[in-house]
Amino acid sequence: MTLLPEEEVITIFNQETIVLTNIRVSMNNLSFGKKSHTTIFLDDIASVQSNYSSKPWLILSGLVCGIVPFAQNQNGFVDPNQTVNFFAIFTCIVLICVYFITRFHIVKICSKGGASLIFKTAGMKTEDVDDFVAKLCSAKQLKSIN
Repeated sequence: MTLLPEEEVITIFNQETIVLTNIRVSMNNLSFGKKSHTTIFLDDIASVQSNYSSKPWLILSGLVCGIVPFAQNQNGFVDPNQTVNFFAIFTCIVLICVYFITRFHIVKICSKGGASLIFKTAGMKTEDVDDFVAKLCSAKQLKSIN
């Protein structure tokens, strides 16, 4: 990344994918062999989120599949020899496992009416993510004061 006049790097985050300077935050991404670059100037940042991204419909579907064998029998006993019960329980376990596998932590930096920077923080310490968000907010505050 080429720096602008009077621009200084504050921190480099996520294995040199995210660069925070006193003027902007930039993200270089390589996905499926295609390179993309997104920059948001600090003045244009509207919000910063740090949360988990998941697909709750997977766990709900898994729970519904797990209830099917119990709802099917009047006495509440599940016979694992019945094919329907076996596939319902198997599907329940698979959907719940897929839910936890596809759940990941992300940081999302939103601009005022423009593009957003979204990146996964897999393998990073929570303290490092919190430190990056704090540095970003501090840089934005300093930029708005000047």
